[in-house]
Amino acid sequence: MEEMKNIILNTNSKIIALMEQQRRSMITPKSEFPKHDGQFGRNKRSHQRVAKQLYRAFKRLLNPEGIGKNIERIFSRDLIMKMNYAGSIDKVALEKYESLNKALYEATKREGHNFIDYRREVRDAFHKAKNRCYKASAKEKKIKNVDSI
Repeated sequence: MEEMKNIILNTNSKIIALMEQQRRSMITPKSEFPKHDGQFGRNKRSHQRVAKQLYRAFKRLLNPEGIGKNIERIFSRDLIMKMNYAGSIDKVALEKYESLNKALYEATKREGHNFIDYRREVRDAFHKAKNRCYKASAKEKKIKNVDSI
């Protein structure tokens, strides 16, 4: 009986250590919308370093489902509602942020995938995310109206 307790305790400690290791590897940095490229500095090395850091973070956040389902992991809902890809209708343009755009493209890049496909995916991702926001706010209003009756 004592031997079984020791085996169980030993196994549990190994499981806890593995889970802790997994937890540390799964921690993702807070998504922070970067500044405009001109504000990164004129140094090309600085620009490349920022793009590499963004690429690694986006690769972890977006894969395997891609940008369509995971855009809210990168941008907050408020930011998604204030922007679109081209900047039309007085929205903030994702196109203006070159290093961010390149990092997103590289992180979602796969075989047979080009920049035109990426642009289409990002536009669709914004559209779907905005629809999710609209749907959530409609449900909240509906619940409020039902509760007030």
